[in-house]
Amino acid sequence: ILDLLFIGFTLVIATRADSCRFDSQDSAPSDMAKKILHSEQSKRREAMRYQIIAAEASEPLARRLAETYPDRFTFHATSWGKFPDGTDAIEIGGFAPANLISGEHVLFLASFHNNDVTLSQFQVLIALLESFVASMTVVLPYSPVGTMERVVREGVLATANTYAHMFSTLPSCGRPTR
Repeated sequence: ILDLLFIGFTLVIATRADSCRFDSQDSAPSDMAKKILHSEQSKRREAMRYQIIAAEASEPLARRLAETYPDRFTFHATSWGKFPDGTDAIEIGGFAPANLISGEHVLFLASFHNNDVTLSQFQVLIALLESFVASMTVVLPYSPVGTMERVVREGVLATANTYAHMFSTLPSCGRPTR
C-alpha cells in the first residue's frame, strides 16, 4: 500500500504542485501522502453535484442551498400530500417530465419531527434508492429518538434501535448487478 501511496503522491505533486502545501515537520512520507489523498478527496467531494430532495419541513434549507450554490445543488420540490383516507399521496420531484435523479448523487434533507412524516420519508428513501441513484446522503439534523437507545425495563421500546433497523434495511444505491 505504501508503494501505491507514493505513486499517487508523485502524480499529485506533478499535476497539482501549486495546490499542495506541506509542513516541514511531516514525520514520514506516508503522512504527506495521506494529506495529499485527503486533499484530493476533499476536492472531489466539493466538485460533486447533488440533486436535493427534502422533507416538507426542510424545504427552506434545500432552497437556500440551491440558491447559494447553484453549481453544486439542484432542488426538486416534492408534493407531500394525503389521500382522503389519510394515506400518503407523495410525488417525488425530479422525475417528470424527465428523470433527473437516476444515476445522480442525491442529498435527502430529512425531518423526523413526528411518526407520520417519518414513515412518509422512509417511503421516499426507498423509492429513491430503487431508482438507481449513484449515491444517497441523508441529512437528519435532529434525531428525536436519539435519547431512547437502550432498554432498562423489559417491555419498553428502544425507538432509536427500531429506527436504526429501518435505516439498515434500506435498499443499496446504484445499478443492480445482473
